[in-house]
Amino acid sequence: MHVQFDVLMHESLSEDFPTKFTWNPSLKLWTKRVRNVFMYGRMVNIHPANVEIFHLRLLLKNRKSAKSFKKLQTIDGVNMGSYRAA
Repeated sequence: MHVQFDVLMHESLSEDFPTKFTWNPSLKLWTKRVRNVFMYGRMVNIHPANVEIFHLRLLLKNRKSAKSFKKLQTIDGVNMGSYRAA
């Protein structure tokens, strides 16, 4: 079960998390939903003039298994230094 949970978690986009997982505040971790529930994940709109935050949002919408902000800046093992460059 734990391996399947990790695989499901790493194959999910950030905006899909509310559908598949729920935050457990007492344990301070994400847990798999018991029932399949269709939920909307909402990401705020960012104006393209706010360059770094805009590109961070693009990465979160399109990259699976985002574990940290530094990993979002990393491509093929090379830290690009910014979200825009990644």
